[in-house]
Amino acid sequence: MLNKSASIAILLLVSVGVAFSTGYWSGTLVENSQANSDLDIRLRELESRLSEQLVVFTTSLEWDSVQFSIMNIGTTNVTISEIQINGLTNSSSPGWRVENGDNILLPGQGISITLNVLKYFSQGLTGDSESYKFAFVTSKGNMYYCVPMPTDLLYTRFEKIEIISVSAVKGSDGNFTITIQLRNTGSADATIHSVMVNGKTLTEYTPAITTNPVLGSTGLTIEAGGDDQLQVLIDGDVFMSGTTIEVKIHTAAGMDYPRLITLP
Repeated sequence: MLNKSASIAILLLVSVGVAFSTGYWSGTLVENSQANSDLDIRLRELESRLSEQLVVFTTSLEWDSVQFSIMNIGTTNVTISEIQINGLTNSSSPGWRVENGDNILLPGQGISITLNVLKYFSQGLTGDSESYKFAFVTSKGNMYYCVPMPTDLLYTRFEKIEIISVSAVKGSDGNFTITIQLRNTGSADATIHSVMVNGKTLTEYTPAITTNPVLGSTGLTIEAGGDDQLQVLIDGDVFMSGTTIEVKIHTAAGMDYPRLITLP
């Protein structure tokens, strides 16, 4: 039989042990639950991001636009949320468009995207193509980079004349004035060298058909991105009202821009 002192010591030891064991066990359950939960979340996030896999390469590279071919080789849908050039994001207006579908790629699906460079840089791409890094950002936060191979296309400059509007009036003297509004949307200055009417040069009509301004030997130069106006003055004895004629603008670069016009 234990004496009173021994009984008290054993009781205290058991009490302390139970208290310690209970506190430790309870604390372990709470801490492990939080850790496992956080770990599960991180693993799910990692698995979700790793399931996205894109392959991106350029198919066309110009000073003002770039076309990409993109393939989803992952196991989940991928949503392209934005495209950056050298870390610059265009947030003011859409700077890219999907040519065949939308911005959500199913596994195994490929799309073509055209990037409007002028929405990012007003001067377009200038310099070595390798100095530009394109980043495709997905809705899950992944970024897929594409650096174009060296190319000379970046340095190619070209003219592109657009006929914005054409109007024709008949004066009280019976002569016709055709007014043509022009815009050069290319990357190089364009010089209008001559004008042809129904396949003939104006010298074959002189002096019945002239231009304003007179083109002369220097022609009319329209700067890249600029607008200008050209008038074709036609003697009323050459054509009758209601006649449809072809006016063709010929540039120094050898480009032709025709337009059919019906005289009033």
